[in-house]
Amino acid sequence: MLKPVDEAYLGDERDMFKVVEKIRPDIITIGPDQKHNVEKLKNQLKERGIESDVVKVTGYRKAKLDSTCKIIKKVQSMEFDPKIFEEC
Repeated sequence: MLKPVDEAYLGDERDMFKVVEKIRPDIITIGPDQKHNVEKLKNQLKERGIESDVVKVTGYRKAKLDSTCKIIKKVQSMEFDPKIFEEC
């Protein structure tokens, strides 16, 4: 289980290392459903001069909304008053 996270960032759609180069995190976590090779990622980071550790989360507790995909589907299925988004 992960300890509380101080900050989280979305990656760049074209270059997944762009945000990593900018913030230089101590640790990068790879979700259990992601297909990345941890050792390959570590080598790619070293090639860019980034000393971040990479760890793979091996599992998570199953829950009704335990993935981004499930959350998006839930939100899409809901009906909202359009005014609710005026303050966003």
